[in-house]
Amino acid sequence: MDSCLTLFTGNSDYLQHFTIAGWFLVRATPVLPQLRKKILFADTFQKKYYFSNIKPKLVMRTIFIYLSLFISTGIMAKEMEKATLAGGCFWCTEAVYLQLKGVTEVKPGYSGGFVKNPSYEEVCNGTTGHAEAVQILYDPETVSFAEILEVFFMTHDPTTLNRQGNDVGTQYRSAAFYSSEEQKAAIAEAIREYEKSHPGKRVVTESVKTGPFFAAEEYHQDYLEKNPGGYCHVDLDLLREPLE
Repeated sequence: MDSCLTLFTGNSDYLQHFTIAGWFLVRATPVLPQLRKKILFADTFQKKYYFSNIKPKLVMRTIFIYLSLFISTGIMAKEMEKATLAGGCFWCTEAVYLQLKGVTEVKPGYSGGFVKNPSYEEVCNGTTGHAEAVQILYDPETVSFAEILEVFFMTHDPTTLNRQGNDVGTQYRSAAFYSSEEQKAAIAEAIREYEKSHPGKRVVTESVKTGPFFAAEEYHQDYLEKNPGGYCHVDLDLLREPLE
């Protein structure tokens, strides 16, 4: 605490160390070389580390560059979140979420099983315990997990057991995988809301703790984009406008 107080009350030794450390920080950062030289080297270190002659403009420029570095680092480190959902054929689920604002990536794959790196054929045979699922990478500042779930329950039938449209089998079951207690609670709330708005309907969607997710074979990735006429249990014509 004393050292912190000394730093902010003007002890030149601490100020010198702080500025030198800041200089090395910026040296390691890919800023424009000429700007870096002008702000930190030419003006500051030509005085042989004597800080009594530091000009106010230099101080303001130094503060500006530090703030710029801090802000840009924060933007680059912006953390995305993941959601893993199974709502029938993953070709359709992928196509739906690729239209949702805030979603940066959708990867079809297999989740909820007990075999490592299953193939599509093995999953279709029902011998691995996996469901066709998608792993969604999204920006929580743009779209929330609750909104991800709202779209999920809107674009598949969560009341049909092991079936979506013409697709039948345990691999087509409805399941929402959670990676935190917050996601688990959101899934439970979404199920309650669906049943409340659909009297007499019972949701069979499984709420399961997230386990290993195995990406599907390459030919399944962006399938409906590559094959516009491919089968889908969701009427994608109803989703011509990007989902809000």
